[in-house]
Amino acid sequence: MQYIAFDAHKHYTLASVVSLVGLDAATDSVLFFGTGGVAFCLGVGRARSSYGEPKVGQTREADMDVVVRELQPEDVPTCERILLALPEWLGLPEANIAFIESLRRLPAFVVVVEAEIVGFLALETQNAVSAEIRIVAVTPALHRHGVGRALLSRAPEWCTEKRVRWLHVKTRGPSTPDPYYERTRLFFVAQGFDPLFESPTLWGPDDAALVLVQPIVVASLPNSALQPTAPSLRSVRGD
Repeated sequence: MQYIAFDAHKHYTLASVVSLVGLDAATDSVLFFGTGGVAFCLGVGRARSSYGEPKVGQTREADMDVVVRELQPEDVPTCERILLALPEWLGLPEANIAFIESLRRLPAFVVVVEAEIVGFLALETQNAVSAEIRIVAVTPALHRHGVGRALLSRAPEWCTEKRVRWLHVKTRGPSTPDPYYERTRLFFVAQGFDPLFESPTLWGPDDAALVLVQPIVVASLPNSALQPTAPSLRSVRGD
């Protein structure tokens, strides 16, 4: 899923938008909405990218029955098994316990392929306008099949529903190289995340933390809804 801003006062043909956004006109759909002189194009589908294309002999997302739904309490044991199958990324027992426990309290989703849970994602709000992808994992056999992309697409949708304007995620940074986390970084960048900053102290000097962010398009409120009430004005002034 992609969010692209255009000048609403200019004229764009559908073909030019499809080309700019990088969608396949035969398989992807494009939705437009606008406010305040800016038109937003929401491209839904498989944006073309050099990362994430299935290898020869692999099955594409379009060839599978892929469903993303809210995580239920009875899904947690299956999610734990998926997490434990990813020691190259998730090899710290204490952290894994915390991740699994977080699934019992945070907004979370699972991706289901052919009636089997094969991945999960949890979100944690930092404040009224910011949410973090706390954990995302897909069973190793389905990496680079489009399953992670389908799962991740639910995160900005959730943010839009909750009027959250920023979605961010932390992963290992390039200053402490790791081939598995290099794949992770490429995946998030391919899904529209931008590197914001790298911290050598958050997780320690041997495990630099890279923060990536994605802005979320939230429809504007009516003008009346943006007007502060008299009590809120007094509280700001300290009267």
